[in-house]
Amino acid sequence: MKIFTPDDNMFSEKTYKPRKQTLDLIRLVAYTYRSNCNKTSNQN
Repeated sequence: MKIFTPDDNMFSEKTYKPRKQTLDLIRLVAYTYRSNCNKTSNQN
């Protein structure tokens, strides 16, 4: 089984949309976004 990178997700989304993969991507983005917010507020 191929491990998808975020870029692969964006590309394959146009061809097919596996529900689990989409949810995983959303979860990953949300987690990254929260981490970035925490880092930013810690620096200020």
